[in-house]
Amino acid sequence: ICRTAELHAECLLNPQYSVNVIQPMINALTLRPSISQQICLAFNYLAEASPNYMSHSQFQVNWNSNVDPIIEGLMKNAFRQDVGSTHQLLELSFLAIISMVYATSSTNLADKYTRTFMELFKNAVGSSGSSERDQILQECLLSALQICILKLEGNISGNLFQDVYTLITEYFKYIDNVNADGIYVISSLATSIGPKFNEKLADFWVFLKHAMTKQNEPETINSVFGAIQDISRSCRSEFAKYSDEAMEFLEACLNNQSLSKELRLNVFICFGDIALSVKAKFLPYLNHMFSYYQMAYEAGLNLSESGAADSLDYLEQLKDKLIESMTCIVHALCDVQEAASTLVGHFRYLFLFIKRTCERRLNPTVEYLRNCLALEIDIIDFWPQGVAEFVDRDVLTYLVEMLEKFTENQQNRQIVEYAKSKLSKYN
Repeated sequence: ICRTAELHAECLLNPQYSVNVIQPMINALTLRPSISQQICLAFNYLAEASPNYMSHSQFQVNWNSNVDPIIEGLMKNAFRQDVGSTHQLLELSFLAIISMVYATSSTNLADKYTRTFMELFKNAVGSSGSSERDQILQECLLSALQICILKLEGNISGNLFQDVYTLITEYFKYIDNVNADGIYVISSLATSIGPKFNEKLADFWVFLKHAMTKQNEPETINSVFGAIQDISRSCRSEFAKYSDEAMEFLEACLNNQSLSKELRLNVFICFGDIALSVKAKFLPYLNHMFSYYQMAYEAGLNLSESGAADSLDYLEQLKDKLIESMTCIVHALCDVQEAASTLVGHFRYLFLFIKRTCERRLNPTVEYLRNCLALEIDIIDFWPQGVAEFVDRDVLTYLVEMLEKFTENQQNRQIVEYAKSKLSKYN
């Protein structure tokens, strides 16, 4: 059943068969742990595959009617007492629960389980000891809570927002510390509540600053990256009050060799999100920040030339995140006249990076080609005279021709049409 769910989910998700399969699977959760673990994995695979079938109304009704009973069965399974010292069943049960909540289209279900997970977390913190299982349970509950809140984006009530925020900050005070799981929950709150998070920004920044000092805890640092991105997007111009401290932290991370190079790439995404939030107030950071981009370009080009197999994944991440970040910065500052000379001066290096990393021999992804073309066309559109001397029309023509091979994809088709329209008017 588990392998069928993984490789041929349609066999179990088809309403014709699922009516006779789901309940026996729920019942099988009560069997010995080795079997129950496989059923947890099966439910996880089914949840991951379910969005592919949501366009069929019969399936959607059937699936949504089963989600609640499945989650209830998994919840009971997570708290079984007959599993000895192993934590695997607990973790796999919550893995499936989180996937089920994430896959459902029902915000009512997310709201219901937000309250459930909050109560369970309160009980777990108040009554548990410091055993490994206690810690894993708390982590699982916080992860589940985070997903529920994200599912409520735009639909979270003010009372629930306040209750979740209080739960996490009181938890931080109780443990006299901060941790990644709690910060992820607050980040999800910021995403779900939007500008209303401004009410809590000053209060939460105290906790986030504490997390920033944990440079030897990669997971905590990564959660801070996520919080900076989510909170800056939600709070917009209000985030400018904290941008100095955020930028100082991000630079420290770039220079911290104990953090993995993959993790440090997220700093560039943070730069882009902060720029989009504070607009012109990002200008004081621009010159100094671009020195890091130029070092990243150089590192990327060197890796491209070396062809080292063990660096290919890192290189793809570096290219994607640099282009995503620069796209944000370009759109953030396109109307800021004072930024024009600094930006245009930097674009020379950016265009060279795009030209060399998009070469056919390096097998760039279609998505990367599309993002690079979109970025270059936007820059030409915003600063046509400033960049005229180093625009390489051959590169632009090449990017258009490459993407024309994949115009069955709507995004590719739109950017090709957009690029052709802009280039036809550009001399």
